[in-house]
Amino acid sequence: MENQLRYLLRSTCDKAQNQRDQEVELGIERLRTEIKSLSCLREQFDAIEENGLNIENDKEKTAAPTDIIRGHEGKAGEIYLRLLPKILRLEKGDLLYFSGRNRRPPHDPFNALLS
Repeated sequence: MENQLRYLLRSTCDKAQNQRDQEVELGIERLRTEIKSLSCLREQFDAIEENGLNIENDKEKTAAPTDIIRGHEGKAGEIYLRLLPKILRLEKGDLLYFSGRNRRPPHDPFNALLS
């Protein structure tokens, strides 16, 4: 997720005006929020382990740590893939334009490249 954020920051910085598109700026903030959430989760999981608690035994009340992490990664990937056509300046009708991630089989050339 941090690499996705770094790429968005580098590729969208308009050095002449030092501004970003509002949609891109919102996406960057959402990615930062996901990264901060993961950082807080790590601290919580570390505290639980230090206290000798086993979070796997209480599956009915809490999701497994890996499921929580996957959820945050999924949100970050969705944000990134929603902004990618804008960053690459792709418009409808362009060969590599895509409207989201899909697979099995890929519906467009861009997703075919990713697969």
